[in-house]
Amino acid sequence: MTTQREHPRFARPEPVHRLFAEQAKRTPSSVAVASGNTSVTYEQLSARARALAATLRRQGVGPGSRVGILLTPSIELVIAVLGCLEAGAAYVPLEPLRPLDYTKFVIENAGVSLVLTQPELGERLRGLPVRCISPTGHDSAPSDAEAHVSPEDAAYVIYTSGTTGNPKGVLVPHRALASYIGWARELYVGNDAATFPLYSSLAFDLTVTSLFVPLVSGGTLIAYPGSSAGAALMDAIEDNRVDTVKLTPSHLSLLVTRKHPGSRVRRLIVGGESLDTRLARQALESFGPGLELFNEYGPTEATVGCIVHRFNPGSDVQDFVPIGRPAPNARAWVLDERLTPVAEGVTGELYLGGDCLALGYLGNPEATRERFVPSPFEKDAVLYRTGDLARWLPGERLGFEGRNDSQIKFNGHRVELEGLRSLLNRHPAVRDSVVLLGTDAGASALIAYYASEQAIDASALRSFLGTQLSQELLPQYFVHVARWPLTPNGKVDTKALPRLDEVKARMRSMSAPPRTPTETELAAIWRRSLGLAEIGVDDDFFEMGGHSLLANQIILRIREALGVDLNMRSIFENRTVAALARSIEQARANAEIRIATGARTEEAPLPRFIPGPGASTTPAAATKKSDEENLVNAESITSVDEKVGEFYSRFPWPWNSSKFDTLQDPDFERTLVSQEVGDFGHTAVPRDANIWVAGCGTNQALLTALLFPNAKVLGTDLSTKSIEICAANAADLGVKNLELRLESINDAPYVEQFDFIVCTGVIHHTYEPAHALARLSRALKRDGLMELLVYNRFHRTITSAFQKAIRLMTQGLSSNDYAVAKRLAAGFAVDNTMARFISRHRDWEESDFADLLINPVEHSYTVDSLADMAGGCNLELVRPCISLYAKYRAESIFWEMGFTDPDIQRVYDAMPDLDRWRVSNLLMHEKSPMLWFYLRRQDSLLPRKSEQQLNDAFLKTTFERASTMQQSYIRGQDGRFRLSSKSIAHPASAPEDAVRALYERFDRPRVMGEVFSELGLPTHFGTVQRARLQLTIPAFPYLKAVGSR
Repeated sequence: MTTQREHPRFARPEPVHRLFAEQAKRTPSSVAVASGNTSVTYEQLSARARALAATLRRQGVGPGSRVGILLTPSIELVIAVLGCLEAGAAYVPLEPLRPLDYTKFVIENAGVSLVLTQPELGERLRGLPVRCISPTGHDSAPSDAEAHVSPEDAAYVIYTSGTTGNPKGVLVPHRALASYIGWARELYVGNDAATFPLYSSLAFDLTVTSLFVPLVSGGTLIAYPGSSAGAALMDAIEDNRVDTVKLTPSHLSLLVTRKHPGSRVRRLIVGGESLDTRLARQALESFGPGLELFNEYGPTEATVGCIVHRFNPGSDVQDFVPIGRPAPNARAWVLDERLTPVAEGVTGELYLGGDCLALGYLGNPEATRERFVPSPFEKDAVLYRTGDLARWLPGERLGFEGRNDSQIKFNGHRVELEGLRSLLNRHPAVRDSVVLLGTDAGASALIAYYASEQAIDASALRSFLGTQLSQELLPQYFVHVARWPLTPNGKVDTKALPRLDEVKARMRSMSAPPRTPTETELAAIWRRSLGLAEIGVDDDFFEMGGHSLLANQIILRIREALGVDLNMRSIFENRTVAALARSIEQARANAEIRIATGARTEEAPLPRFIPGPGASTTPAAATKKSDEENLVNAESITSVDEKVGEFYSRFPWPWNSSKFDTLQDPDFERTLVSQEVGDFGHTAVPRDANIWVAGCGTNQALLTALLFPNAKVLGTDLSTKSIEICAANAADLGVKNLELRLESINDAPYVEQFDFIVCTGVIHHTYEPAHALARLSRALKRDGLMELLVYNRFHRTITSAFQKAIRLMTQGLSSNDYAVAKRLAAGFAVDNTMARFISRHRDWEESDFADLLINPVEHSYTVDSLADMAGGCNLELVRPCISLYAKYRAESIFWEMGFTDPDIQRVYDAMPDLDRWRVSNLLMHEKSPMLWFYLRRQDSLLPRKSEQQLNDAFLKTTFERASTMQQSYIRGQDGRFRLSSKSIAHPASAPEDAVRALYERFDRPRVMGEVFSELGLPTHFGTVQRARLQLTIPAFPYLKAVGSR
């Protein structure tokens, strides 16, 4: 018996870019690449690639260089790849959806200094040491001579997933690429001019097949950008212009969910994972018995594919389709631990050799030596240790038998389970973990089992790993294990851990069931895709086990069931059934809006205040003080109030919630609010306080009433609809301490009536904010507290150009285009840098629509101007408010800055509070779209304490851990709210890493200063303040004061 197997060898072909150039001369007028309604011929593509190559060479690019490519599937991507190769450089794929740290590592490791990209994609590289240029628009008549490359020069560098630490860059030479494309062309297309879809990321090496095979054989490449590879693949199948498709088994499982009668697809090349024989048979049933199905095996280190098998439904009866025989110019050995060949039928490790092998790992000689080992069979030859287990089958075919380590293939990605475990173990609250691949009814999922003192919110763990891994590599389920089950020899007994079906069975939804036909249909689709018995409308898709391929499946099923085309972003941004249903209903909104607005004709204008071109303004509006972009027809306080109230009565914000939370300790929120303003005696908000939630959405008043159950709460608003919704919700919840009134702040009659006033979304949209703030001040008791939000002028001016553009675009739209106007106003539909910046800092589409399209005025402030306006209303700034909004939405929640120079830090820390906030406002204006402050009356008898004095008091105060139980009112299928039977601990998450050591010392009441001393922590201003704010306020509710020393 032979020790290795191989197909007959054939001569090495020319580099692929030369093969393409030769093909372009043979078929110059044939279509080479198409995308949508655009196409380029072979002659045009060749000319553009050569023009780019000439530009690259003038930039100093040549053999040995590495050029980054950050592009989605497109004609431009093909030009970029061919241009790099023509210039003699290796291309390095960069992925738009990868975490920035991953991209940064790839750029640094590969020595990339130039990236071919488009402006909207290149924006994410801002700040990195690279130059970005477009792959198109270059001189069409280059004069530079062709670059000469050797077979051992690198053609491309593809990086691994990075689940074992830093990703490894696989250097693939022209010799290996040309060898693969040569035999793949011969085997898959022969003399045909095949049409392939280009739908997957360039960083996924199956794309190499789709990209080059048609271009060296006279075929056509059709680009499908798509929101994801799965959705783009389905677009390609439905487009019905391609006949040969390279894909993973996971992608194939999406296609076989339906029949494809009349499909032009006659050839599928499957690779990247084990191919289940049942799936292969389903493919023949789906596309017809004439389908050719190839199972191609090959790690990235062996250049895409090096072993191949054509599926035979008559003879392939094993559970998995064999991987087949080595391709031409490739060799395969199955060896034991002593590197001795094993007999047929005996399992051993698979080793590969021949022209297919990569050069090794870029800049990682240790990993290269570990995997690329000297051959015991040929002098000066190298073998690649795959780590895969295999055995020889009858007929000199290979069968794949799994791995000899913890590496798996999941959704086409190489995943190291031990690597995932190592990353998860870095979480400070996780003692140890085990990550396994679970299977249930043909579906698979990554399950992370972890041991910790208490259960950690799955979203927190997912977010922690998400900073290091892409979404596709994150575990779908996180299972808290109180005690590890052990084998007799003391190792974790993985067989005793809950199986995937058990994990799913435990996931009983506590959120409301579906209430509308759209929610009902979506919930059924989610249950089917996730394999769960029930889904609530507020359950998070990813927390319930979803991942990108399941998202693709859901998109396809929604298209079939509801006739709505969604993209992957729709799922990522609307992660619950309720949110996704709203998104779908908005997409269908045209006909419904005509009814809602009472439009008489299809051309009825949208309700708006913004004047059209040439519209005159009244003298009042022209002389009114307001930001330049908001000079509009706003005649008076009353007229603005009337128009705002009328609009929001028609279109209330989406605050008709499905869940409201309540805390067992009635003083918990009151205590933490007091602590945020430095009152460790907890009297800032009295237990029986009178609270006014002034005009900021009446459901906020309902939430306040729940969190302050002993207080009397007044909620006012201009919208009749908002008040109706809130009143109905309050009645369902049995809330007795809430009164609702249809009332404007500007007409409020209250005098020294309220202990606490909350106004977080109104006065910057009133006609005259100072008038409104004066009314709030008058209503506040002398020693009362006010929470106020206004727009940050420095941040808002960044958006003014965007706002003006949107206003022009929506100026002439009719009611038929109401939904279009909302999407434009939200900024998500406008594909440019400004829109993406806006979307990161704004709330909902509805509020964007209101802010940009409806509100007649929009004032914004600096710390200076806000302090001035407050002073004119008998108010002063007490300190910035760190709300939950600021915690989760803004990039920086603190107003105090850190400097590397200790002397500068000392000077900054010693500044008066207001001056320090002014400096922060000037230097950190992009960090938050809001100025959110607590205020008190200037004539208050309470002593005014500086931040330094609050820090001093903090160090002298005794604290204990703050905890209570939280229950939720959940809306039932009948629309009524009921209190859930299950309670959870609040707070559910752990403190931030920077203060975790402090928190852990409070297993009993302790004086804060003593704990600082015990840990050797400095009592500098910034250190103390950060601890105070990250442990003792509503956004970080971990400690509560129990006394002062």
